[in-house]
Amino acid sequence: MSPLPFFKKKKEEPKPIPEKKEAVLEAKKEEQAPKALEVSAEGVLRRPRVTEKASTAAERNEYVFEVYPETNKIQVKNAVEKTYKVNVLNVNMVNLPSKVKRIGKRLGKTAAVRKAIVRLEKGQSIDIMPRKP
Repeated sequence: MSPLPFFKKKKEEPKPIPEKKEAVLEAKKEEQAPKALEVSAEGVLRRPRVTEKASTAAERNEYVFEVYPETNKIQVKNAVEKTYKVNVLNVNMVNLPSKVKRIGKRLGKTAAVRKAIVRLEKGQSIDIMPRKP
């Protein structure tokens, strides 16, 4: 017997064991389910990137989008195909780090951005900036 009984380890009750192995396997599958790649475009694409460099890339059938940092190429491909109804050949991802900028005496940072460069099949295009009639 220990001198201080409240330091004694308490015995834990054993966890109930499932009756069938199939139930255990199904429970493990539910816990380890992979992330769904079908994500709505709102959770993947932020906005199209409209710059001079992006407009020259559009002539080569490549379009540039800002995306959320946690997205991957497959999610971007699915979102662009679903949103713009085009066929995507490939997707390249670029991480742009934040930069330190100075305004007067104060130092600040620009936001870090993740870009997706999407190449479409020949003959397809995306109208990023719709023209007024």
